[in-house]
Amino acid sequence: MLKVKNKKAIQRIAWKSFQSNKSRNFIAMFAIMLTTMLFCALFTIGITMNASTEMQSLRLTGGKAHASFKVLTEDQLNRLKTHPLIKEAAITRILSGLSTDAYKKYPYQAELRYGNDAAAEVFFSKPEVGHMPESENELATDTALLDFLGIEHKLGEEVTLTFPMGDTEVTHTFTLCGFWEKDTSIMHTQVWLSQEYVNKTLKEYPDASSHNLSAGTWNLSIMFADSKNIEKDLETVAKDNGFTLDDPKASNYLETGISTAYTSVRLSNSDVILNLSILALAAFIILLTGYLIIYNIFQISITTDIRFYGLLKTIGSTQKQIRRIVRMQAFYLSCVGIPLGLLLGFIVGTGLSGLIMNMLNTSTYISPNPLIFIGSALFSILTIMIACRKPSRMAAAVTPVEATKYTEGNKKSKTRRKSKSGAKMLRMSIANLNRNRKKTVLVVLSLTLSLLLLNATYTFSRGFNKDRFLKQFILSDFVLGNADYFKMRFNPYNSQSALSQTAKDALLGQDGIESYGEVGMNSKYATSRMTAADFEKTAGYPYTPEFSPEPEEIPPDEEIDSSLRIYGVDDFTAGYLKVIEGTIDRSQWKDPHSIIQVILKDDYGNYNIDDKIYQVGDTMTIDYYEDFPWDDDGNMIPADSRKVTYTVAASVLIPEPLTSLTFGTPMFVLYQDILKQDTAYTPMICMANADEAHTDSIETFLKSYTEQAEPDMSFKSMNSYSDSYTLIQTAIITVGGGLSAIIALVGILNFINAELTSIMSRKRELAMMQSIGMTGRQLKQMLILEGIFYGVLAVITASVLNIFTSRFLLSPIEQIYWFFEYRFTMLPILIVFPIFLVFGILVPLLSYKKAARQTIVERLRENE
Repeated sequence: MLKVKNKKAIQRIAWKSFQSNKSRNFIAMFAIMLTTMLFCALFTIGITMNASTEMQSLRLTGGKAHASFKVLTEDQLNRLKTHPLIKEAAITRILSGLSTDAYKKYPYQAELRYGNDAAAEVFFSKPEVGHMPESENELATDTALLDFLGIEHKLGEEVTLTFPMGDTEVTHTFTLCGFWEKDTSIMHTQVWLSQEYVNKTLKEYPDASSHNLSAGTWNLSIMFADSKNIEKDLETVAKDNGFTLDDPKASNYLETGISTAYTSVRLSNSDVILNLSILALAAFIILLTGYLIIYNIFQISITTDIRFYGLLKTIGSTQKQIRRIVRMQAFYLSCVGIPLGLLLGFIVGTGLSGLIMNMLNTSTYISPNPLIFIGSALFSILTIMIACRKPSRMAAAVTPVEATKYTEGNKKSKTRRKSKSGAKMLRMSIANLNRNRKKTVLVVLSLTLSLLLLNATYTFSRGFNKDRFLKQFILSDFVLGNADYFKMRFNPYNSQSALSQTAKDALLGQDGIESYGEVGMNSKYATSRMTAADFEKTAGYPYTPEFSPEPEEIPPDEEIDSSLRIYGVDDFTAGYLKVIEGTIDRSQWKDPHSIIQVILKDDYGNYNIDDKIYQVGDTMTIDYYEDFPWDDDGNMIPADSRKVTYTVAASVLIPEPLTSLTFGTPMFVLYQDILKQDTAYTPMICMANADEAHTDSIETFLKSYTEQAEPDMSFKSMNSYSDSYTLIQTAIITVGGGLSAIIALVGILNFINAELTSIMSRKRELAMMQSIGMTGRQLKQMLILEGIFYGVLAVITASVLNIFTSRFLLSPIEQIYWFFEYRFTMLPILIVFPIFLVFGILVPLLSYKKAARQTIVERLRENE
């Protein structure tokens, strides 16, 4: 075969053809841009949200270290820190904490320790002004502690702190050498001290570890090269230095911790599969939607230019050359559409991600990851290549003779129909749609996909349940308690942690209080006999001897004395318990001296009915001790106790806001009069509901009262949590609305494109119809009916499919967000329907008006 250098000729023909189709180019370029924008926005939101969530989780946990070795000796530290896998070693030595009464109202856990520069970086506590402590009496801390102490943000200021060292409270004055702005998402305050001061103080108070087991120990927080294999890398570091992480009884065992904030650690395999499946599904829907739009554009464009390609075949063009001409035109469109789509997609994606994170009071970490642009571009190119493949083959396969005779849908009819009443516009419109069924199906399918995606996005954004969200944090309009309770440090054995009666009376004395109740706990130590297996079922983790410095494994069937957490409720607070079996109605109890057992649940309210010790009707015995029944080695010692026997009346789920916000021991519930009769009682919180007219004034009163009258008390209100939910809801609705608008725009654009190109490609055919007597009014009526039929078919198809697909698409969301509740809706589809009708009327009218600028003869001669 003779080879001819014709590449430049083919390129020139493709370019000239490209230039001659300006209206098609604009629509196709816009479709490619939108498709790329959706891909890029999807990747940007996914990667940015993951990076932001990961960083926020790291801040909530107080550090960005991949893992840590805890409670080390100095020799162990020196052996571990030089391992080649460790890229950054953050070294700290704990001295004490600010846990005296003077700091009870300070909202963060403050820790006094020595740390190297790497530690300051890892714990997000690097001085922004000044430097880390160098001389003995220097100190660096955050602005929150300085504000609490009333100290000016100025280097050289004196900072006096009081902290416990064993049985002694030490007061010392330091010089401020550095400080940084407090990040309120970090629940710890680091107080950096010099190594010289920490070592000296630990020598002066050798009994410091008797009250704080961590005092004097070294910690090594480490960063590896990446977070892919944290657990494996940590084990390698330990084993290479002769340590084990598996056997707690071994003399060379090391206690470790792995950060659960990193995505690679946080998500289980099933979570990863679920998240990737959702992302893949979204990408597939966008790819399919983009494919259908671009395919329709090129299919109709090829149909319009079919005579042009036939002429190229006449002068000797091969199928390969014609396919190349079509692909090159797609390439020219991609060169403009893809970069614009990537730019707009990144702007939209980062904007929506930033909006979400800002509304959640979380910093946004923009990640201009190359994968965003590479992935989006590749997906767009793949979509365009697939979409252009069949139209290019169609153009290449046409013969010169077929090209001159081609009319859309010109297949031979099997039957000929005769009508005495003549042609009707309705029947002609249906016949036109039926003439090219494949094109009709593709147009309807592309519109249907856009409608389904729009409806799913709307359903998602409106599916978050406020009541579910609030019940996780608060059950009544107001909760009043000791400041220790809200810092998760409530101690029922210490009267200093109790709710004061005067504060409760002050709240209940306010106008507008409609209902109220109280929750308390046993203030004397309580234990009960059970097997280690029963303990694990009710506590959520395996039993280890309490207060023992060296934990040991206990066989599941061995009986143990487990401490209990017993809550005292009244009729008001008992109403929030969810009964699983039995009854909490005391009038129905056979034994008035009955107890209620608590079954563990997760954030979604899921529970296992077998996670309980007793059946309803069983009896159990509790020992109430006057003195603490354990020695320093974790062994039970003889102590006076009072044995009380109860009948189990019910098994219930207890909402977290009714608890002390700490878990780890089996929980039971007694009515307060029974608890007070059997042992000492410590009031924990008072819950109250108020009428709407007085809510604001009561909140103002409580704020003033807890700041001035009783600073040891604190409170939370439903309004504060409602505001948090509103921020979350606004973010979700805004993002969902933004995505819905983009998807709706794609659908409407697809509809306009299908209508417009269909009419323009049939310009000659429509001129023929007018030449044999069809009036302009009849022609417009026929075209309008075709447009309306497209819209009606798409809405009907989307409505039917929505019944089956909506639940399938959104049910996984309920497993990710505990306050999401799927609710079936078709509102977006119904809203878009009138828009389709409007464009179904406008587009044919405007297209006909444009076509009518030429005479019938001019339109008949076109493409001859």
